[in-house]
Amino acid sequence: MDFCNNTIHLLHNFVNKTCNIPLSNTSFPGGLPISISRQMLRRVNGLYSNMYLEYVLSYKADGQRQYLGFICIEGEFITFLQERNGHFKKIDLKVYPIAYEGTLFDVELLEDNTLLIFDCACINGNICQAEFYPNRLELARVFLHTSKQECRIFSSEIARNRIDGEYKSNYKDIIIRSKSWNLKVKAIFYASAISKLPSKWIYKDDGFIWTLATSKFHVYRCEKHSVLKWKPPDRITVDFIITANTMDIEFYKDITEIPTHLSDIYRSKTGSHKLLINHDDKVIWFSSMNTDVKYGVYECSWDSGKKKWYIELARLDKTHGNSLNTVVNTLENIEECLTRQDVNNLV
Repeated sequence: MDFCNNTIHLLHNFVNKTCNIPLSNTSFPGGLPISISRQMLRRVNGLYSNMYLEYVLSYKADGQRQYLGFICIEGEFITFLQERNGHFKKIDLKVYPIAYEGTLFDVELLEDNTLLIFDCACINGNICQAEFYPNRLELARVFLHTSKQECRIFSSEIARNRIDGEYKSNYKDIIIRSKSWNLKVKAIFYASAISKLPSKWIYKDDGFIWTLATSKFHVYRCEKHSVLKWKPPDRITVDFIITANTMDIEFYKDITEIPTHLSDIYRSKTGSHKLLINHDDKVIWFSSMNTDVKYGVYECSWDSGKKKWYIELARLDKTHGNSLNTVVNTLENIEECLTRQDVNNLV
């Protein structure tokens, strides 16, 4: 359901004020994790660092990043999603009344219309961004518990076969439901519990996320190495933006425009004739794409045998491809090829 322009303006202001960014900012204010390296994996597990930092571990969900908000505007209780492309959508998920004084969650939208809370910016009008990360998730669980108690249309489920090493919570397994949506909080574990976790992913495909336990809520991940991710080598992808058919693009004859320290990485993965960089060095294109696709952002995987990128799916929720630095990091991850066994062995 679409909102009127005035409501969209008020929702936009609510999100930006809560995230402490300028009201004029129109981009999605979501921080992104950094791909983990072998060296950082040692540090996460306290094996290679002068100062041990505690991280919590969770399964990575392969969904669409969104903000989920609850706000009262002109006497109407509104539950909304803000998508990566900036679009606001009203949904039929109701919670207890005081939540509409202002509640905002960072969520992942999964294929079965489950909204998975993985961070919390504000609850009941109270900013909780300075709380430690496990505490923020605990506040989200209390939120779901309160909704279950006060809204009879919701139900809960208790998960079975709990795994040793999980952070303990009185409310960890609550799910609230509406006709179309499920809302739950993701489970987190001690980083050292990784070898005890089942090899089958809880969520589709994906991998693991490590979050610094003492990290604050940051929309652009200001804290270095505060959120790290690992995906199986065959599931590492890059989001590219395609702007025209190959015949309409003039490709550079060399890669002199790439910073010197990155040149070798690009040569090994793309070849000099396959790369184009835009003027602000933030977005890249590859000529080895299927040229029949329409303009837009596409999630692509690398075939190391054929030395070629392949389109996996269209990212309709995004308007920009990955940054140049993200692509460089991804190419390094492909080269390093960290397997699940490698991850387990470094505990």
